[in-house]
Amino acid sequence: MINEYKKESRLLIQKALEQSFISVPAQFRQEFFRYQQAQLFKFFLQVNLVAQLAYFSYIFADWFMLPDIGFIAFLVKGSYTLCMTLITFAIYKYSKSNLVFDLMLPASIVGATAIWFWLVNLSQSPDVPIYLYASLVFIVLANLCI
Repeated sequence: MINEYKKESRLLIQKALEQSFISVPAQFRQEFFRYQQAQLFKFFLQVNLVAQLAYFSYIFADWFMLPDIGFIAFLVKGSYTLCMTLITFAIYKYSKSNLVFDLMLPASIVGATAIWFWLVNLSQSPDVPIYLYASLVFIVLANLCI
C-alpha cells in the first residue's frame, strides 16, 4: 500500500516538474506550507541573531571613537543585545507566529537606534560628527545586508 502511494506521488511530482510554472498539487499543499513555515521560522531566528551580533559589534567602534562613554556604551548595548537575544529565543520557542518573529527585527532596530542616539548625545568627544556620519553608513549597510 505504501509503495502505491510512493509511485503515485512520484508520478505527480515528475509531472509537476515538467511544467514551466510549478504548482504544488492539492494533496501536498498543507505539508508544503508546514515545511515552508518551519524553514522560514529558522531563517528568522538566524537573521535576528546575526542582527544582534552586528549591533553588538558596534561596541568596539564606540570604545575607540567615543572613549568618554565607551564603558557606558558597553554596558547599555551589551544589556540591550542580551535582552533582545533572550526575547528572540523566547519567540522561537513559545510563539509559532511568523508575523511576530518578522516584526522582531524592525522593533529591535528602533530600540537600538534610540540607544545609539542617547549614547552619542552623552559624549563630549570631538569625533562625534565623524562618528555620526560613519555610523549612519554602517547601520544602513548592516540593515541592507540583513
